Amino acid sequence: MIKIKRAVCAVLSAALLISCLPLVAAAETPPEIPIVECRGAFHPLYFNAGTPEQTVGFSGTNNSVFAADLLAQITDALSPLLADVQAGNLNIDIIALADSLGEVINRNFGVLAFQPDGTPINKLDGDINGNNWYLSPEHSGRAYSFDFDWRESPLITAERLNAFIKEVKTKTGSDTVNLCVQSGSAPLGLAYLYQYGTSDLSAYWARMGLSNGSTLFGQMVNKGIRIDGDALFNCTYLEQFGFGGDDEQMAQITEILRLLNDLGILHMLTGLAYLPLRPTLIDRLYEICVIPTLLTMPILWAYVPEEFYESGIETCFGGERAKYAGLIAKLEEYYNVQRNGKAILAKAAKEIRVGLSCSYGSSLVPLVKGANTNSDTLVDIALSSYGATASVPGEALDGPLRGLLPYVQKVKDGHNHISPDNQIDASTCLLPETTWFYDSATHFSMIDYELRDWFFDYADAPTVHSDPEKHPQFLHKVEGSSSFDPLVPLAAPEPEALDPTQQFLDLLKSAVRGLLYVFNWWLDYV
Repeated sequence: MIKIKRAVCAVLSAALLISCLPLVAAAETPPEIPIVECRGAFHPLYFNAGTPEQTVGFSGTNNSVFAADLLAQITDALSPLLADVQAGNLNIDIIALADSLGEVINRNFGVLAFQPDGTPINKLDGDINGNNWYLSPEHSGRAYSFDFDWRESPLITAERLNAFIKEVKTKTGSDTVNLCVQSGSAPLGLAYLYQYGTSDLSAYWARMGLSNGSTLFGQMVNKGIRIDGDALFNCTYLEQFGFGGDDEQMAQITEILRLLNDLGILHMLTGLAYLPLRPTLIDRLYEICVIPTLLTMPILWAYVPEEFYESGIETCFGGERAKYAGLIAKLEEYYNVQRNGKAILAKAAKEIRVGLSCSYGSSLVPLVKGANTNSDTLVDIALSSYGATASVPGEALDGPLRGLLPYVQKVKDGHNHISPDNQIDASTCLLPETTWFYDSATHFSMIDYELRDWFFDYADAPTVHSDPEKHPQFLHKVEGSSSFDPLVPLAAPEPEALDPTQQFLDLLKSAVRGLLYVFNWWLDYV
């Protein structure tokens, strides 16, 4: 009898063990959760999208042919001005110049405009059949591209995104999806979390997001147009146009301009050259194209930080609030989301894993006031990271007494959140434990698939401390690598040898720059 009992127990034990094996295996290798990836703004839009009659309405700013053609048209529009200056004729017809430039903008972007009541003039849409050109090969069958009319209010698009996520869940049989937003679709992600919460999500990833806005767009809606000399030399994006490149003559010109900039003279010269053009040129451009063509698109206002919003509405629509009442109402509805963005993300982070990644090390495109802020060329790092403390691009964080004492991390949480190059203090971020940073990458050159997928698939909720060998908080894009190559840990820069002569020259340049400081400040605000 005892032997029979032992035999029965053995069989039952074996059966129980075998039945548990799939559960053990599942725990060690969790099933891949589908990814819903939302593209950024200014990608192609189509008439009659998804039908046999589909035609291109807007080819997208990443289209090399479009970019080259636009640059050629702007050059043609400026050629009369350049010819007059070369001939010594400074009696410039500013209105004619503005009209010529405005015609170029309307010709290339007019199809995107909205009515003053907030409805689109032309019905356009993204490739609703799924344009997966930017999805890496290993995502085949797992990633689903959500393409959409990016011009619209993120609140309106969020309704479509919700339906798309439901479709993906049904198609895959998955209970949840991983949602990834990037660049201009980050306000959409924020609007989705605001309206629908996290019940359909396993994780949320925002890459170089504009959900908190950018100084570039904030100044744009306030007519804060200005060539920023400091930003000109800190903007890595300009290297793609040959500025400061390998050409010997261009390199010499760059060094001369850099010296003038270090002395503050370039800032003064560009400001003086700009004075006779403003406000006539800027006001005319805003009247004929910037406001009616570009700033009627609700999405561009979603990129405006809250501190610039009210003054921007007054600047653009102050005299015609009744005319633009429908658009303003749509914008205000979305701003209820942006104003609560931190609370929305903080709440989501308590329910699911939420990660942010952002790039730094460059100024903003140097066409607005305050462009010399640490950014990825399009978004300030302090805004995309929701609160990082950052130095001027390329410089170190200042400690007390302007660097005479070392910088001390602002929030002492027991972890080191200062970047090896001493440009970023991430302790002040909204989510310091799940916000990653990388240098040496412009806004348009980085897609961090490997980091994001590691975050999505990690067994437990990962943080910047989970894998310090491969995925620390501060990462680096290797020069010459593609957008799909993994990032590597950022190393501390080699200490530079002290050069007394160079120190003296730097001190002299700072003194000259200081003498011009008040005058240059006046030029910025007249």
